[in-house]
Amino acid sequence: MRHKRHRGGQPGNQNARKHGFYSELLTPGQERALGAFGRDGLDREIALLRIKIQSLLANDPDNVGVLATGLSSLALLLRTKQLLGADGCRRRQLLHETGSSGNQSNDPCSI
Repeated sequence: MRHKRHRGGQPGNQNARKHGFYSELLTPGQERALGAFGRDGLDREIALLRIKIQSLLANDPDNVGVLATGLSSLALLLRTKQLLGADGCRRRQLLHETGSSGNQSNDPCSI
């Protein structure tokens, strides 16, 4: 049985929900969790992305397009962090594993 539509938002309507990856709003709990990571930097971006993915899973788990984009971005940020934290030889090995290395025939660390 269909209910009569009333003026304004309908029951169950989630049009005003703010949980997208570009949302500027965080809950107070999310703000506190993010506060431990300072004002900027890679760790803060990783934490923010994890918070938004968690929010998306809780509020709109069927939004697979946004979820895939978020998880891809998270993987890229984690990989970047790994590369930035690696020493010179290890960084070249990691780049080689991803196919991003150039000719390293004279490199003492080459694979």
